[in-house]
Amino acid sequence: MTADDVTLGAVPFTFDVFGYELWVTLANGARLALADHDTAKDGHALAEWIERTGVTVATATPTALRLLHTADWPDRPGMRLISIGETLDPALAAGLARRTGALWNAYGPTETTVYSTIGRVDGTRDDRAVPIGGPIAGTRLHVMDRRGGPALPGCPGELWIAGAGVARDYLDRPALTAERFVTGPDGERCYRTGDLVRWHGRELRYLGRTDLQVKVRGHRVEPGEIESVLREHPDVADAAVTVAGPPGERHLVGYVVPRTSRRPSVETHLAERLPDHMVPRRWVVLDALPTTPNGKTDRAALPPPEEAERTVTAPESMMERLVAKVWADVLGADGIGREDDFFRLGGDSFSATRVMGRLREALGARLPVRTLFDRPVLAGFADHVERLLLDRLAAEPEGEPR
Repeated sequence: MTADDVTLGAVPFTFDVFGYELWVTLANGARLALADHDTAKDGHALAEWIERTGVTVATATPTALRLLHTADWPDRPGMRLISIGETLDPALAAGLARRTGALWNAYGPTETTVYSTIGRVDGTRDDRAVPIGGPIAGTRLHVMDRRGGPALPGCPGELWIAGAGVARDYLDRPALTAERFVTGPDGERCYRTGDLVRWHGRELRYLGRTDLQVKVRGHRVEPGEIESVLREHPDVADAAVTVAGPPGERHLVGYVVPRTSRRPSVETHLAERLPDHMVPRRWVVLDALPTTPNGKTDRAALPPPEEAERTVTAPESMMERLVAKVWADVLGADGIGREDDFFRLGGDSFSATRVMGRLREALGARLPVRTLFDRPVLAGFADHVERLLLDRLAAEPEGEPR
């Protein structure tokens, strides 16, 4: 970075990555272009903000990067992107790498001061998880097995991090400090991340969380390993695996985000690569995985396998029918009624941006994504959109085409 750069400020102040955006930018004499909350959640508005402020460096989660990728965002060959916070989808990575000057994938827990690894993404899609790169300067990485010794090369293990970025402790929490800040294989102080990784050449691949381990049919299962294999499927954009059912009948549930409107056929793909007990019994197809405010997968918000029965009231007005059709196309859902809530149907920020883009094309008018967040029920949303259009028509000077 140089003093001529402009950094995008679009992550919440409570996200540790904001520390990187702020201090690295100012330390280099560069400028920080802070976007407000509504702009950061609206792909079209964020794209306009980047163009208007001349952003050259942007750090964002893949969720935010998808919003940009699907919005009216021109190619930026002089821009550098850093993806953080969650798994970077290979297809998204390939698209972003083609449209920008450079794309990097970074990883790091708060306890190791924002970033610990980073790697350049060349945009060559191989339908596998994008590596999180190698250690940054002053950082050393250890992949450890369950016994606390170094894992064999290429085998999964927990990532321990040592080096200048490792924090001193958790304030006033000695027990947790003793559990997580440990002595590593070289006798140096390490932070146990709880993240499952494996070496792939000189780079790491992220596989999931070790503390999400579950017991199914007498077997201990790492959902992260299953998710990693699911993401290797060419028709899967993203995936998550959880466990459901009462004790004695617990089973795995797979959540997949398809690249197209149809449900990917993933059972055979998993069966060829994993033991039978690691293949989920039930499946849920989502437009996108729910995320926390920091852009990470919100497992607590994943919908249950069965959706509760709902009464569908057919759309009435022409606008309601148009909105219902757009929602159905974007969400891959049928039978959408006027009382349905967009987000209860599986919508999120990414699909909301797609909806507003479709309506923009159909109606010839720019509508802020915030409108859908404020009025997520179809009838109220359609009525508000109709009122906005009528108000804009009424405000046009006489004699101008409407």
